[in-house]
Amino acid sequence: MKQDMNWKKLWMLIYQFFELQNEFTKMRIKDLGEWMEEECTCPTCLSKKMEASWEDGEPSFDDKFKEEWE
Repeated sequence: MKQDMNWKKLWMLIYQFFELQNEFTKMRIKDLGEWMEEECTCPTCLSKKMEASWEDGEPSFDDKFKEEWE
């Protein structure tokens, strides 16, 4: 019986983890949308936006940003 309860707790933790991951992803998408000047997120427009950011040379990011994505 106790082992059954432990499995239920484990599955609830896993479920909560994925729910939080989904919320976090939604927040990051929202932040990206606020950063972008245009509302369109089709692959063509996004590609143009990314290419435009490289016109002045390779973009650089500080260590804090890199750690966040690793």
